[in-house]
Amino acid sequence: MKAKQVFFNASSTIDFHKVGLNPNLILVFSNRELLQKSIVGQEIRQAFPQATLAGCSTAGEIGQSMVKENTASIPFIEFEKTEIIYRERPN
Repeated sequence: MKAKQVFFNASSTIDFHKVGLNPNLILVFSNRELLQKSIVGQEIRQAFPQATLAGCSTAGEIGQSMVKENTASIPFIEFEKTEIIYRERPN
């Protein structure tokens, strides 16, 4: 397994070439407002169409030994042998 965590906020962009992985699982943890206003989900989907994309809204994001607010924490995960099975539950 390989992983890289990226942080994103309303004024930043993500250089997907710097991720350096071919992820098959991408998680997005962010406050609701940033998730609703941002097109980062669409950009991730375009850059990594083969990856399973999942996430949820949060009250704060944890990473690099810090708690951050008003950001998106996005772990890109590449599994060598693990099969990802995704199911969606209705609200």
